[in-house]
Amino acid sequence: MPRVRTSEAEEQRRFLGIVIKANMQRHEVDCDSLMKRTGIKKSTHYRRIREPDTMTVGELKKYIKILGISDEDLIYCLKGGEKPC
Repeated sequence: MPRVRTSEAEEQRRFLGIVIKANMQRHEVDCDSLMKRTGIKKSTHYRRIREPDTMTVGELKKYIKILGISDEDLIYCLKGGEKPC
């Protein structure tokens, strides 16, 4: 079966979910404690990881504050451009 290529826009869209997961591991925040601190239900959290375009600005602000998401990662997720290392 041929390899499926994703567009840059698709990769950029999915990068936010990857950033959230990576920062959860980096800061040793498990899913349950993140749900308590953000006030977001677990099912909603997993949907936001899978489909970041459905995330509200308020939810994004909570993730940024609690997980310490870098400005570079955030700008790439929202605006595109050069992928951060």
